[in-house]
Amino acid sequence: MESVRIAARSRRQALDWSLVLISQGIEAIIDHPDDSVWDLIVTGNDYENAVRFIKQYRLENQRSSWRHTTFRSGFSFDWAALGWVLLVRALAGDDRIRRTPPPSRGDGQSRSLLGKA
Repeated sequence: MESVRIAARSRRQALDWSLVLISQGIEAIIDHPDDSVWDLIVTGNDYENAVRFIKQYRLENQRSSWRHTTFRSGFSFDWAALGWVLLVRALAGDDRIRRTPPPSRGDGQSRSLLGKA
């Protein structure tokens, strides 16, 4: 049976794609003829299904454009999380406003919603 090559951009991509294919019952051989080339080799009968499964995998596992790796440690930060923090902070209001004592009634006593203070 004739074999067909599917080009991958990196070792990690070739490994990921080979796991996708094997999980779908398609055997793939990872070929690495030189430092810059990574290929998956599948049989001609499995080629169309292999490409379809790889496209589906890529569609389901797209990285968010908001997510960026920062620092050298590989720490990943999702900027959308900062948006949620700011939204919750805006909706919750400023804590300093809530901590102010209620206004005086003018007779030296302050109002209390819970009864006598």
